[in-house]
Parts: sequence; structure tokens; C-alpha cells
Amino acid sequence: LPPLILCTSRVECCRCGDDDAHPSLRRRIDPQKIQVLMSDLTWHLGTLYAATCIKCSSVYYPDTITFPAPQREHRNERLQVLEYDAPYLRVSPKHSLWVERRVALAQEHALLRFHAGWSSFANWLNDMLPCKPAITNRQSQRLFLEHFARRLLVAHGHLASTFTLPAHCSSPDFASAVRARIGVNG
Repeated sequence: LPPLILCTSRVECCRCGDDDAHPSLRRRIDPQKIQVLMSDLTWHLGTLYAATCIKCSSVYYPDTITFPAPQREHRNERLQVLEYDAPYLRVSPKHSLWVERRVALAQEHALLRFHAGWSSFANWLNDMLPCKPAITNRQSQRLFLEHFARRLLVAHGHLASTFTLPAHCSSPDFASAVRARIGVNG
């Protein structure tokens, strides 16, 4: 099979001003080699291409958009918004692992129907995978957070452009940001 190519589905910047001419996105110079777990439970090699807007410095990934914080106390502080209809979700930036969203749907159903936890789902997945790498409990948790947070935010009427969080944050920080947005008893 040919390697997968993961990139944003956008061709113009959605973060730049309200003028009619949105700048087109540019390919970043540094494509990254990744591994993608597909819904047939096989690993595929792929290449991740991030796109940038030269006007506002936003970086577009398949599942998120990162951009400079409006009032930067720290020069490199960035925020991100989620792409709600992303077909692939990043579960491990350190190991460059991505998962097809249909696997996240399977995890959601396993949690609901079988009352399985993240670790049980990771163990089941690893038993089913014909080859490595294995999915860790932390990656299984991140998969659930990435998928379910999007569903939860949409269910509560939050748009992609209104929910921001620190770029590439940890799972606890990600969950805290979603909880703060929806509300403690939401």
C-alpha cells in the first residue's frame, strides 16, 4: 500500500480577518513520518504535512489549528482550536501515532456497551493488532478524550472557533479545559 498522507482539508486560512480575501495555506517544509492505526486494525505508514498561514502564523494539522496567543506574555505561547470533523486523531505526538476516528467510535461503544476502561480497550486492541507498536493506556485515554471532547462540545453547542485551549497540552489539561468550558455540572 502507498503511504498515507495526512493534511488539513482546508485550503484557505479561517483565522484571518473578515475581509473577502483569505490567504491560501502553504505547506510547511518539514513533513513528518507517522504511523496511523486504521479501522481494520492495521498500522499504515504515512506522512504528516502541516500547513501554515503566512499572514497570521496559524498552523493547520488534520485535527487541530494552532495559532499565536493574542496577548503574548511569553513569545512562543500558542493556542489551539479543534477540528470537529477530523478523520484522524493524534494520540501521541512523541511517537508520531495517529488513529482513524472510526477506532475512536469503536472505543466509545466498548466503553458504553461493555463498560470497558481505557486500559481494557488498549489491551483488547493490542491483542487484535497483528503487528506493533502497541497502544499504551495513556494513548487509549488520549484517543477517548480527543474523540469524546469533540462530541461533548458539539452537544453543548460550542463552535470550533469559540473553544480554545493551550496548543498540544497534556491529557489532564485538555480534560480540564473541556470541563471548564462546559461547566462542572454540564
